[in-house]
Amino acid sequence: MAKEELLAYIRRSRAQGYAPSQISAALAKAGYSSSQIEQAIADALRPPVAARPQKIGYFRRLKLALFSPRQLFEHAKTEGIKRAFGFLVVTLLFFILIYGGLLLLAGSVLSAMLSLFLPFDISLISFSVLGIALAAVFLGFVVFSFVGAAVLHPFVKLFRGTGKYSATYAAIAYSTAPLLFLFLLPVVGIWQFIVLIFGLSITHGIPKARAFFALLLEGLFIGALAFFASMALVPLDASLSSLGDSAQALLGETGGTGADAGDAECVFDDARGDWCIPEEADRCFRTQIECKAALKNPS
Repeated sequence: MAKEELLAYIRRSRAQGYAPSQISAALAKAGYSSSQIEQAIADALRPPVAARPQKIGYFRRLKLALFSPRQLFEHAKTEGIKRAFGFLVVTLLFFILIYGGLLLLAGSVLSAMLSLFLPFDISLISFSVLGIALAAVFLGFVVFSFVGAAVLHPFVKLFRGTGKYSATYAAIAYSTAPLLFLFLLPVVGIWQFIVLIFGLSITHGIPKARAFFALLLEGLFIGALAFFASMALVPLDASLSSLGDSAQALLGETGGTGADAGDAECVFDDARGDWCIPEEADRCFRTQIECKAALKNPS
């Protein structure tokens, strides 16, 4: 009996309920030595070694995120949040280096052209604005990835998603790759949405239809929040407008031009150091407010 056949015989015998001692006795009768029997039983009953998951580098992940999301999420669904966050950070840095460099080059050319007509150099201003904008993009995506996952996760659970928060975060983090690298294409938004559906479906073990409706319900929830927030701001806007009208009316009463009193107005008399009414030379006041009040209420 060959070794593989011997191991298969031992495993089959154990599956049928035979004890190792019974198997050893049967093999001894078949002519096997005690050392061969012990080694064969040990090899046959040894638990299989779990295969280590294959590591995927960044560029391989990027390619899968852009073109084969199913394969990516099958691999990433058990990895946790660390690798997904690292992928997002590296992707954002690549985006900033590539497109930031292009914008910097374009800004340098534009600054050189404008410097021919302007008395000052605007390059420092443009570079500062670009740096602030790119930093805002980086921080915005990082914050949105965590907040967006926190908002989306309850809706995925509502549709019986089985994954943890890290699974929802991974779906959002990896779905940003199409948006950042293919944003010039008109269908990039649709493809990002499809990648996100794949991610939620695979990492949470739910059908794609449930993942779609979870995203749809989240969108309706955010839209409702935005609507009610805008409605809550309407009274505040009306109050500010009313306050502005009141302030304008008050200024008209205390600091107007004096049009209500004809063509009379208050003029500062340098000789006297007072505010006077030219039409009434004998009427002067220490302050302009007192002079305006006299115009409004002549005695």
